[in-house]
Amino acid sequence: MGKGSRNEFHEARDHDGEISSALLQASDMHAELEDESPAERRECLDTAQWSSVGLRYVVNGSLYLVWFAISTAVILNVKFLVSSKGHFPYPLAVTACVNGLMALHAFVVSKMPGVRVDEVTASQFRYCIIPISLVTALEIGGTNYALKLLSVSFAQMVKAGGPFSVMIFALFFKLEKFSCVLLFSLVTICGGLAIASWGQIDFQWTGFIVAFVAVFMGGLRWALTQLLLQGMFESYHHLAGKGEGEGEGEEKPARRSARPRLSPLTMTLYTSPLVSLALLPATIIFESGGVVAVLRACCSPPSYYLILSASLFFSSILVFCLMVIEFVLVRNTSSLAVSVGSVFKEICTIAAGIVVFGDHLTMFNVIGFVTCQAGIATYIFMHYRDDKKQQSLTDDEAADLKPVVMHSMEGEANLREELIAEHE
Repeated sequence: MGKGSRNEFHEARDHDGEISSALLQASDMHAELEDESPAERRECLDTAQWSSVGLRYVVNGSLYLVWFAISTAVILNVKFLVSSKGHFPYPLAVTACVNGLMALHAFVVSKMPGVRVDEVTASQFRYCIIPISLVTALEIGGTNYALKLLSVSFAQMVKAGGPFSVMIFALFFKLEKFSCVLLFSLVTICGGLAIASWGQIDFQWTGFIVAFVAVFMGGLRWALTQLLLQGMFESYHHLAGKGEGEGEGEEKPARRSARPRLSPLTMTLYTSPLVSLALLPATIIFESGGVVAVLRACCSPPSYYLILSASLFFSSILVFCLMVIEFVLVRNTSSLAVSVGSVFKEICTIAAGIVVFGDHLTMFNVIGFVTCQAGIATYIFMHYRDDKKQQSLTDDEAADLKPVVMHSMEGEANLREELIAEHE
């Protein structure tokens, strides 16, 4: 053995000695944990569990609060534009313009230093990005059109049926596990919606149907969005294409693949221009004449165009922030959790509608919406309980696996020592 090789060999041996020392220290730490009583170990695990779950709920809860505020501002601004106060009753044109400006905002942000845009595969673009954009156009366009026909309060109550739509698609794509408690909570939510609808004074069938179709499209949109944001698209696409392998015929949630998940900015950058393009034909067919007439009206003062442009630009910034936060929440939780949370935020919107636009509520409206909130509370409790149980299982598995891993690492260290001794 040459001098250089011998030096490299001794350096490797010294490095292995450092690894062995670290392993011995870890083993001593594990022995100290083993010396603790079961009650003390369980107390430590419970503390870590509550800390982990609690921190996650605090972060997501803060995002929900910001989401509530921005969403309420967006809805009130759109309602102002399409109402007699805004003098621009063309919701499809508003949605197309706002999404076009959102695409511009996303492009500018993507070019900032340190901002990374994920690569989208052809299958992701074909089977998820394009369908998400189409159903988003139908959902947002339908929602804005319903605001033209319905009061803010009643339109938001119809949207309270969103969780049931999301649950249907989440079960179809195996994103959620079916349970009786889940079904009960969502039936309670939709039952409250039915009571609220029954008590509506000026019921408008066209507006109700348009709003209901928009809710149904929203369920499909969020399910597809969750597949992309949580990195589960390839896993589901593989299972759906082959229909074979382990667990065939079982209702298992889709697994998160090892591929990087798409970022919220990437989703916004790809979907916003497609949503605007998807709305363009309907806007031209149904609203182009009215839009041109309004913009060419000689009686419109310059301040009207300034207010209209400022409102559209302000809405685009709000919706851009709103979409990014929504995508973050879907990635951190699930599409069903975000949908259930969206029902709770309608309280803010309904209250704002009463104050700003003078909407009137009946006793049926109030009872129905309170029933919806009871269903939401049931769902949140169920989800929090499942999170605690999953965290507890993870901690127990880690505790059981630790001695095995330590034993395996010590065995590898001993084998390296034997090989070094043989070479010497």
